Amino acid sequence: MTCVRLLLIVPLVFGGALGSLYPTSPVAGTVYDAGRQNLVEWIDDDLTPHLQEISVLKVDLYHNDDEFVSTLATGVDPLGQALNVEVPPDIANSDRYYLQITCEEPPLAVYSAYFTIQNSQTLGQNSTDSTSTLELSADADGVSTVFSGDSQSTLSGDPLSTRMIPNMTGISWVSPTATPVSSSSQNIAFYPTSIPPNFEPTASRNAARGSVDWKFRFVFILWPSLFGLIMAL
Repeated sequence: MTCVRLLLIVPLVFGGALGSLYPTSPVAGTVYDAGRQNLVEWIDDDLTPHLQEISVLKVDLYHNDDEFVSTLATGVDPLGQALNVEVPPDIANSDRYYLQITCEEPPLAVYSAYFTIQNSQTLGQNSTDSTSTLELSADADGVSTVFSGDSQSTLSGDPLSTRMIPNMTGISWVSPTATPVSSSSQNIAFYPTSIPPNFEPTASRNAARGSVDWKFRFVFILWPSLFGLIMAL
């Protein structure tokens, strides 16, 4: 009678420890971090072969359907039901990874569900800088070039000073620094008007010239003539 009771109690006590290996982590929705320790777990589902009947386990990482990535662990005790594995740090981000857990005796292969591995080192590589830099360079010929992003445009002009020639329709490139004008170059001055310096109308110049000629004739021609005429009378 005692033996019968023991036969009934043993399956109840050890039934949870017996059964086929069934992965519980990772599952669909699990996210592993590349280059870090991640948890793998499994349980028994009461199917043969039982966990105590199988040899040590090997855990491999696969991608897509049958693309081998890396062996994560070997010689794992199946009765441990948990294991920390390190995912390689140089793999790509994807949600199509899965684990293959195998043993040699008896030949057995169990697969996990698809899960995600994210690599923090490659998350920001696909992002691009939306801002463009603006640079200005001037060569010895006085040509200023503006670079913005991948495009460039060229502006012709004097990068040293602001000059506006009379009757000029365009304005050269303005530089924030001013260049002193030497005494030899003061004869060539530029003003923001259409009238050059020292400009006098033609009529004014002719009137002044006529006044000088009239005085000259009066003093040196008319006055001696009048003086001689008076003395003769």
